[in-house]
Amino acid sequence: MNYKYNASIVIPTYNRADLLKLTLDSIVCQNVKYEEYEVIIIDDGSTDNTVEILNDYYNKINLKYIFQENKGYRAATARNKGITMSEGEIIIFVDCGILLAKNAISRAITNHKVNENCAILGYVYGFDEFNENKNYIESLNIDPFDTDKYIEILNKNKIFDLREEMYREFGEDLNKWPAPWVIYWVGFSSIKKQTLLNVGMFDESFNTWGYEDIDLGISLFKSNVKIILDKGFKSIHYPHEKFKSSMNDEDLKKYVLTNKKKVFDKHKLEEIKIWMTDGRKVVNRILLDSLKTNNVESMDSKEVEIMKVEESIKMMKCSGTKVNYFIFKEFEIHLNSIPAKSVQDWHKHSRIEECIVVTNGEININWIDKGKIIKETVKEKSVIRVKNSIHLIENSTNKIAEFIVFRMVSKDEDNREIIKNDKISFEDLIEKF
Repeated sequence: MNYKYNASIVIPTYNRADLLKLTLDSIVCQNVKYEEYEVIIIDDGSTDNTVEILNDYYNKINLKYIFQENKGYRAATARNKGITMSEGEIIIFVDCGILLAKNAISRAITNHKVNENCAILGYVYGFDEFNENKNYIESLNIDPFDTDKYIEILNKNKIFDLREEMYREFGEDLNKWPAPWVIYWVGFSSIKKQTLLNVGMFDESFNTWGYEDIDLGISLFKSNVKIILDKGFKSIHYPHEKFKSSMNDEDLKKYVLTNKKKVFDKHKLEEIKIWMTDGRKVVNRILLDSLKTNNVESMDSKEVEIMKVEESIKMMKCSGTKVNYFIFKEFEIHLNSIPAKSVQDWHKHSRIEECIVVTNGEININWIDKGKIIKETVKEKSVIRVKNSIHLIENSTNKIAEFIVFRMVSKDEDNREIIKNDKISFEDLIEKF
């Protein structure tokens, strides 16, 4: 596909002309040439002075304006129209009232050159749940032509992104989160246009506030698209009236549950059930804790324990690999099913080692030795032993491959004689009794 621009900025709006002006002013100040990007405004039926505001920008940026009749909250439809009309390789989603750091567009372009098949989440200073930061941010009288200065002020005063608490608890590498999609809010984010087309863009049946982006995040996750946090991709969230602030607690709970159920009915992931009942802050904690503790205590008191696959911990990695985890105190066993044409992440272990048994199909094991990447194809019924090298597993075939991982802490001892001879025959047992 040939692209006219490196990036297309897609901004849905509805009766927020003042906020839109702040956003556009911050875009005009970007440190890239205007020939590198376009801005697409999708107006969801505004009746304010949005059109008049836009007249000041046609000679400053490559601006497109799309109007759609007001038929309720249709952010999904608006964004899809922007994606369809775009001529940029990268789509940068920006909500009204988001003020961009001066390097935001160039940062997005660089991100997608460095990272393949990914969706980037930006960091939004002042982003809150119920306008808790409103009075403070408004008191700053932020100059949209100097956003970087105010980002420093907000950072110094700890007016962080709403998701910061989760980043500190679970880490900033979202690929290690079992359910990174819970924070996939696209108000300031970037992704390649082709990636969006591959997953079908936004589901336009989500025609009320929220959840169309969570739904997209799950679709991306299931399609092996990496969700990445880039704290250097920065912006400010300027306060505005929030939809959920207008609802009483009971109505808000019903609204949230209805939309979460719709998401579950569509995707059928077990993780969504936890999200439905325990919320976004808890789902990753529960899933990560369960990996560490599930069934460990019950194993200690039994000489023989049979664990059925339905009793295992089930999870889907960003690569699309489905894993059943069996956790013991001394070791772990993972049953893996890796989709065709998929690649897991590079990683290494400092203390543990793994033995991998290919049980169906074939996989490629890649590892780094003396600065060189080595790749070997491993077929069914073969065994791989991985120590401390940086490695990844891929399936380059057109069929699903399956393998079992035995993971244990290596003590670097030669136990071959013990393993060979540690067996008491039935006859010897009879004699003892």
